[in-house]
Order: sequence, then C-alpha cells, then structure tokens
Amino acid sequence: MNRRSWRRSLGVAVVIVAAPIAAHAQDAAPPIDDVASGLRPASGFGVEFLVGGGYSNFTGSTARSLTTGAGTWDIRLVFGSRQPIGLELAYVGSAQDFDEAGLGPGAYLLGNGAEAAFRLGVPVQVKSWLIGPFASAGLGWNYYSQQNSNLDTSTVAAHDGNFTVPLAVGIDGIYQAFTINVRGSYRPTYDNDLFGGASLATWGVSGNLGFEF
Repeated sequence: MNRRSWRRSLGVAVVIVAAPIAAHAQDAAPPIDDVASGLRPASGFGVEFLVGGGYSNFTGSTARSLTTGAGTWDIRLVFGSRQPIGLELAYVGSAQDFDEAGLGPGAYLLGNGAEAAFRLGVPVQVKSWLIGPFASAGLGWNYYSQQNSNLDTSTVAAHDGNFTVPLAVGIDGIYQAFTINVRGSYRPTYDNDLFGGASLATWGVSGNLGFEF
C-alpha cells in the first residue's frame, strides 16, 4: 500500500469511528437555550434551598388579644421543584410582642418549629422563566416560649409545644438557578396549652429567595 492509499484508508477509519460518537454527543447534550434558561438543573428534578421571612398572626380571638402580629423566618428545602409531586422540609421561626399586662414591657413570644409537607406543583415554562404554582400539606411541630418576661400569669404558660398541620399555596419563579418563592399559609394546631387551651392556629404570608440545584 502506497502512502496516498494509507492516508485515504486512515481518513475513512477516523470518519467511521468519530461519526457515531459525535451523533451521540449531540443527542445527549442539552440545547443551549435550555441551559441558559435553567430548564435542566443539575439534580434533574429540581432541589431548592430557600431562605426568607414574612408576617403571621393567630386566627383565634384569645391568642390575638394577648399578642401582636409576628415576624417570621424560615429555611426551606424543596425536593422535586420541577415535578408534579415534591417534598418540602423546613425550619420555621417567629417572634411577636405580648399585650398581656404583668409580663413586662420587653416580653415577647418566640416560636421555633420544623415541618415536612408533600407538594403538588404545575411548573410551566414562560420565556426564560420556569413558573411553578403549587399547593402543599404536611405535619409539623412548634415550640413557643416566653422571653424577657417578669413572671408567668394564669393565662400565659411559660412555654408550650404543639403539633401543626401546615397548609400552603404559592408560586415559584426560577431563572438560571435563582429562585423566588411567595406563599400564603394556614396552620391548624393541636395540643395547645400556651393560652389555657385556646387555639394557636395561624395564617401567614412569606417570601423566599434561594437557589435550585
């Protein structure tokens, strides 16, 4: 075989080997537009890490008469933000002043809790954004305690733990892994002793910022 024939044969072999590899790579690689708009997170199904805060208040008249509205904060993990069914895990906190006489001018009520909830979502692509309306329901536990109070009263216990049923509706906005989340929530509670057995159910609104992986 002369040098020219050898080169021709080598070129044919390279084309035969490289063609299927290039075709496979083209099929496997996500479209550039999908990557730019954040359609394909690294996890494949969407994992969000969110931090935020908002406002809440008790729904019962007894609890409302003894406290002011609360500032709230939360740290939240969402698994499956791009799927019809997902899971949320969250730490939630709150702080609100007392209106009860005898507790002292600096007294306030501190709440700390944890929640787990199933989430139903309908993610829809809108230009470069992924918009995801959702609803969630789950179980949680919350612990209230008096802070900076002078004394306990007959109507307010020093501390109380109770079970909650966190219910929420909201919407996600995702752009290139950055996430904005707003929600409205309602939390019925059970095993309440803080205000002599009065309801500790709350409503609230909150906003979160975070990242999607």
